Amino acid sequence: MRKYHLGLIFGFIASTLVVQTLTRSGQLAAQSSESSAQNIDAKALLMNSLLSSGSQGRASTVKDFIAHGTIAVGAQGNSGEVTLKGRGDDQFRMDYDAEGQANSWAVNKGTGQFKNVHLHKVGTIASYNVVNQGWLTMPYLRIAAALIDPGLEVKFMGSQSIDGVDAYRLRVIRHFPKQQDPKDLLSQLRTTDYYLTTSDLKIIRMDDSVHPNRAAIGLDSYGHVAIRSIPRSMLYSDFHTVDGIQVPFSITEKVANQAMWTIHLSDVTFDTGPSDADFSLQ
Repeated sequence: MRKYHLGLIFGFIASTLVVQTLTRSGQLAAQSSESSAQNIDAKALLMNSLLSSGSQGRASTVKDFIAHGTIAVGAQGNSGEVTLKGRGDDQFRMDYDAEGQANSWAVNKGTGQFKNVHLHKVGTIASYNVVNQGWLTMPYLRIAAALIDPGLEVKFMGSQSIDGVDAYRLRVIRHFPKQQDPKDLLSQLRTTDYYLTTSDLKIIRMDDSVHPNRAAIGLDSYGHVAIRSIPRSMLYSDFHTVDGIQVPFSITEKVANQAMWTIHLSDVTFDTGPSDADFSLQ
């Protein structure tokens, strides 16, 4: 397993990035064209979002978390209690009971499962739908994990309004070696757009994709292998600082612009030491 000394990395480059990015911050809103975007150091802007949140030092040491709160599910808003657990960028679990419907889903190092207790139904989640689930509800920990990836590419995609808030849009692509991903299919699965407020670089939204379980990969109109994707958005708000980490206490998932669930957290605890068994539904 690779180990990274993030605290040293952040400490060494922090001052340079802060000066570089903040000098440009007053100009970015007017630089949304493609030609202007080429002149912006998108990776520095993403790093400065982490620095501005004050989470960078603690993010280098966090291993896991557990959180509790309430959840409203689907268009009808069935509500109940929810528990979230996460460890690293490849283990995540959600358990909730919304008005008598107990459900769980978990991802565990490349595999995924779901369970409906009421229907006595257990199933698997396709591998291409689990690769982007780690740190799903913790955007700053997710960015910290991405920034140490040697295959990271960050692009500035312009500026736009998100629910009336001006935001920068950054596209994060995590590339793999050509022998592992010759057609860049894995890179497509690991592509994420982050939206940072222009005022304080706070992460308010993340866009990626989910994929049909039985038809995720097929041929496009030109006969090329392509991934069939359904857009997903994670909306973050009501941020609180917990043990040095900026945590959104209000989180909404939308798929194809339809709300799947909204969570309001009541508490978050880091480094509780879960085991691999905590991310298995067996």
